[in-house]
Amino acid sequence: MLTTKNGGALFGKVPGPKQKTMKVKILKDTVAGGKPAKAGSTVTVKEQDAKLLIGMKKAEPVVESKGQKVKDRESGLKEKLSER
Repeated sequence: MLTTKNGGALFGKVPGPKQKTMKVKILKDTVAGGKPAKAGSTVTVKEQDAKLLIGMKKAEPVVESKGQKVKDRESGLKEKLSER
C-alpha cells in the first residue's frame, strides 16, 4: 500500500545540497577524495576535505586568478609583505 512514508521512493533519490569544492596542491602522498594523490599533483576535493588536508600539512590551497595560471596563496602573501 502506498503511504506518505514510502511514497518518496517513486521519485528516486533526492539530490543533496551542492558541495563546494576547492583545488589543493598535494605536498605529501596521501588520499584525497577517496583516491590516492601523489605529492606535487593538484586535485579538486570537497572544501571540508581540503581544510582537513591543509590542517594536516599534506596540502596547500591553490588560487587561480584571471591574469595568472595557478598561484599558491602563500607566495602571494610573501609578495604583499615584500612590497611593504
